[in-house]
Amino acid sequence: MPRKRKATECPPCPPFPPLRWNRHYWVGGVTLPSWAGFGGEEARGTVRLDVITVDRERRSPPTDGQMAAFRHLLEHEAAIAAAVGNALVDYCPGEAHDGDEFTDVETVEDLRPIVALGSVHVLSVIREGIAYVGFGFACAWDQEHGAGVMTHLGRVVAVGQGPGADVVRGVDRAGRRRRSEDGPEMIVVTVGVLGGCDGPGIHRDRSGAAPPPIE
Repeated sequence: MPRKRKATECPPCPPFPPLRWNRHYWVGGVTLPSWAGFGGEEARGTVRLDVITVDRERRSPPTDGQMAAFRHLLEHEAAIAAAVGNALVDYCPGEAHDGDEFTDVETVEDLRPIVALGSVHVLSVIREGIAYVGFGFACAWDQEHGAGVMTHLGRVVAVGQGPGADVVRGVDRAGRRRRSEDGPEMIVVTVGVLGGCDGPGIHRDRSGAAPPPIE
């Protein structure tokens, strides 16, 4: 009996756009208008969308929790962008090098010439029925690794360093929880997981409280 070919196109899963399989997860595109102009005037806020599948071997389609998370992102795009931008302001050095000169970073607007959104990741990790959503950035202060921000229902739960968005994909693909040295379980932002190294980069959220554990 001939082997059944696996799907290369995801069945329709509104509100997701058309998705195609890229060997590891579903990939599409999304436009987030609030990020237009970040990284250059030509930037339109259209970036790659990665949807991490629950079962890679079966190429399972997005879950209800992932669809709900993406719908929430589209409906609250501006507010989530503001929260993510503020987290990046807190995370980046006070003076960020943009290649030619140092730029003082005190507000989200100061990030425009030195930060560019490159990808959005809808993780397969679910909390309270809703998936985590990560944002991967190129940034002038760390051109080699970039920066990543992980959110849940619009709340920033982790910020860290990583090529593209290892900070958000690493948690999902590593699939692990650890205890922090200072008490309760925290989401671990794994730096360089996709590259094979395993360096922790744990950052608290802006409120100072430890992020909730992944369930």
